[in-house]
Amino acid sequence: MNNTIQSARLFRVSPPHNASNNPVLRWVTAWLARLKLARTVYSERRALEKLSDHALKDLGITRAEAELESRRASYDLPEYRLR
Repeated sequence: MNNTIQSARLFRVSPPHNASNNPVLRWVTAWLARLKLARTVYSERRALEKLSDHALKDLGITRAEAELESRRASYDLPEYRLR
C-alpha cells in the first residue's frame, strides 16, 4: 500500500462532536464565550475612561460615573450582558 494513503488513514480527523450532548464541551464553550465578553467589556471600560467630558455629557454620564465604571474588575460583568 502506498505510504501516503497509509499515513492519511492514521491521521483521520473524527467528525465534530455535538456540543449539546457533551457537558465538557458545553462548559468550555460557555467559558470561552464569557472570556470573550470579559475582554470586550474591559476594552469598553478603557475606552470610556478616555472619553472627553463633552462626549460623556452626550452619553448622559458624569466623569465620576465613568471613572467608577472604568475601575471595575474585568471579571465584574454587567448582569444584562450575561444573558
